[in-house]
Amino acid sequence: MFPTQPSIFAEMSKLALEHDALNLGQGFPSFEGPAAIKEAAARLLVEDGHQQYVRMAGHLPLCEAIASHQKNFYGLELNAGEHICVTAGATEGLAATILGLAKPGDRICAFEPFYECYPALVSRAGAHFQGLRLRAPRYELDREAFLNACEAGCDGLILNTPHNPTGKVFDEDELNFIAECAAKYDFWICADEVYEHLTFEGRQHRPIASLANANDRTVSLGSFGKTFSMTGWKIGWASGPSSLMTSVRAAHQFLTFCQPKILQEGAAHALNSLQSPDYLQSFVTGYNQRRKTLCDGLRELGFDVPQVNGAYFALATNPWVKKIGARRAASILAEKAKVVAIPCNSFYIDPLGCPQTLRFAFCKDEKTIQGALKNLKKHQALFV
Repeated sequence: MFPTQPSIFAEMSKLALEHDALNLGQGFPSFEGPAAIKEAAARLLVEDGHQQYVRMAGHLPLCEAIASHQKNFYGLELNAGEHICVTAGATEGLAATILGLAKPGDRICAFEPFYECYPALVSRAGAHFQGLRLRAPRYELDREAFLNACEAGCDGLILNTPHNPTGKVFDEDELNFIAECAAKYDFWICADEVYEHLTFEGRQHRPIASLANANDRTVSLGSFGKTFSMTGWKIGWASGPSSLMTSVRAAHQFLTFCQPKILQEGAAHALNSLQSPDYLQSFVTGYNQRRKTLCDGLRELGFDVPQVNGAYFALATNPWVKKIGARRAASILAEKAKVVAIPCNSFYIDPLGCPQTLRFAFCKDEKTIQGALKNLKKHQALFV
């Protein structure tokens, strides 16, 4: 059944406001994106010819910039006019893909823990959602369980890499295994790759669409907001072969139709700027420092924090969290220590039988992260 209750993100953000807590829960940056992108959009705001609907599948200059991005970074050949759809953030790209490709009664799989909108969107399509648990604490792919799910009948797979919330980056061996299964058992893949440019410790993102067994059965999702720290613009995209994108575009047509031309122009300007490596080098360097500050600080406070190889979240647990449960622990930390994290129970089908962990976001400025660690240290007696 499609959920009617507020998400865990809304619930924890409400606690942040009620207790004047530092919010390391919801994954939006606390700093601004590049000024040049905002200036490019602002100029268009006062010019004639930019205030009306644009092409439903996306403003062509942005589609061309997306096609160039996919070719320059991954060697993927896309026709800007046929293989790309600009969406209201990657979340609408997920919705359009699932509503466009999943049929009532289909079984759609995703790896647990998962972004909480996945089962909701699958339910809306009338399909059945199956979570396939990654093996904690290293969050390894359970190949036997995956094969069993394929043999039992898998019609579609949502693959998120770099992975929210674990920080896992699926390696080439894992991707090849998944792609081979997709070809053998004939299912489509929705590749949620919004953190594609945020990888650490020498890891590199490899799109599964770049593999021969998966190229003709994969819709890839990207996010301008994640890469340029401008999540409020809600510009994302889906790309893939015409055999899949025709259905994705049809669903998108009746969801949002199109995004504002002004913002699409700004996003095109941003993506074209990636031809120079300067921005991404600075972007990753900044996030890497925040990652180290948060993860090292949590470990010093006695939390067990698995290695974060991608995205901008860190999972943390300790005996106290395991004993009382992540949901209660998150509420106590918000009220007493004035720090908000997300309990990961909502990212599993079975919220009681899952690992009890908290998700902390490091897409925040250094002052906010240091302030949160200081608050936790001050109230360490709560959770030792």
